[in-house]
Amino acid sequence: MDERSLEKQSPPDGADFEGAFATSGMHANHTESSARDNAMRRAEGRRKRGIDAALARADELSPGWSTHALHLLAAFAAEQAIPWTCERYREWAHEAGLQVHPEQRAFGAIIRAGLRDGWFVRVGYAPAASSNCAPKPLYLGANRECA
Repeated sequence: MDERSLEKQSPPDGADFEGAFATSGMHANHTESSARDNAMRRAEGRRKRGIDAALARADELSPGWSTHALHLLAAFAAEQAIPWTCERYREWAHEAGLQVHPEQRAFGAIIRAGLRDGWFVRVGYAPAASSNCAPKPLYLGANRECA
């Protein structure tokens, strides 16, 4: 092997290749991160618009539906001693007289309002039959503790 091939070759024109690669990598990571952040913001906007539209449709079909659903949610959250899913609340609310709508996404706005008002908190995830066992948030009343 030629002795010169073992010597560190200096970059042409004094360029710092390692620094250039590190900088371009940081730029690429920042660009990817920004793209992901933008995609998440757009997705959150679509989710909010979908939830709002579903809630408006439920109130259009049954005036006062959201108010009734909120009152029932407050009662349900206060009496639950163990973590629960939105799916379980929906079943309970329907048994308590809340009209069933084809658009179940309307419950998203109801749950978000309860979270925002501090009636309960997220405490984990559990599979839900309504979504082919996909994990869904578990909630527990704000004045309760997980065992």
